Amino acid sequence: MAMSNLKMPIKALSYRHQEKAFQFVMNKFKNPGGVALFVEMGCGKTLISIAVSGALFKERKIKRLLIVSPLPICGVWKEEFSKFADFDYRLEILKGTPNKKAETLTLMNGSPLQVAIVNYESVWRLEEQVKDWNPDRIICDESHKIKTHNIAASKALHRLGQNSKYRMIIYCRHGLRVLLMYLRKIQLESERQQNKNKFWRNSK
Repeated sequence: MAMSNLKMPIKALSYRHQEKAFQFVMNKFKNPGGVALFVEMGCGKTLISIAVSGALFKERKIKRLLIVSPLPICGVWKEEFSKFADFDYRLEILKGTPNKKAETLTLMNGSPLQVAIVNYESVWRLEEQVKDWNPDRIICDESHKIKTHNIAASKALHRLGQNSKYRMIIYCRHGLRVLLMYLRKIQLESERQQNKNKFWRNSK
């Protein structure tokens, strides 16, 4: 499949591997769907993700971006947006009481790209509010946090992802092993759904 040749909307010089990753993701996002991005630590996974979000925003494909990350990394995302994003955006880290986080979400509207950052421990508690906010794009950083399918955050993000057009999981360690685990999880879920559908067809 031919790669697109879009410019990365960032305020920094990019390396070739970052440009190739950006073009790869944007090529996948010609249509709504999901992408797994495995990048070694220090190689610019956040920069690539910001560039993809900016490009999708400039193409008018997204208006609201939800970033889910471990709590200590939420502030890093804010710093990286300030450093690299070469497009209009408004960013809020959801913090405080559950009511305060929900209130922040309801106020996030407008023409700039609306970027909400929340940690894994909070996202499942805010599932209904996030669903109402209706993010066009969801990024799950350090996605090993949701590799177990039956934890609350994993279940909530699976449901939220069904309504989000452009989904990305990113991870920077042991990429191949985690990728194989993730693909196996997808395969098992697909087989389970197929067996369920077959059962209902045969029982009619």
